[in-house]
Amino acid sequence: MPVSKLLSVAQVSAKLQCARSTVRKLVADGELRASRISSRTIRISEADIKAYLDSRANRSGPLRPPRRQTGPHDESKRSQVRDGGGGAPMTKSNGHSAVSLSPKLLTETQVSTIFNISINTLRYWRHCGDGPNYIKMGRLVRYHAAELESYVQRKTCVSKARATAEEYRVAH
Repeated sequence: MPVSKLLSVAQVSAKLQCARSTVRKLVADGELRASRISSRTIRISEADIKAYLDSRANRSGPLRPPRRQTGPHDESKRSQVRDGGGGAPMTKSNGHSAVSLSPKLLTETQVSTIFNISINTLRYWRHCGDGPNYIKMGRLVRYHAAELESYVQRKTCVSKARATAEEYRVAH
């Protein structure tokens, strides 16, 4: 299975037919999983949108999440970066793992399409030492598909509210 395409908040809001602020609330409340690509950039995979919609199919009511009791600037509600995210490992269509003797190498253009960012942003991340690991072969820059998946998992956020709720559920 190829790396799923990452969508911006605006694209997700158009797909879900809701406001951008609703998508951000869903991410902050932990209902919709997202990856923080940089300090200001959030991307949501199509698989996570499908998982959210499947979970909503079991419930009735509006798409909009319930209003939070705390204010929008409450520090305890801010999302934090998870260290080792829990996504499914990348696999090819034949069921084998993506890591093999001849790894799939992606170009800058392909990676920028997957992350829905500009090529210049990728170049800036390389310059600053941020972003996914890459391979430099002369002037060519390539990315391992597995490295992209691990980068997204490193940048995946979980809201403090969701983590607290899961701890409470385990304790009781």
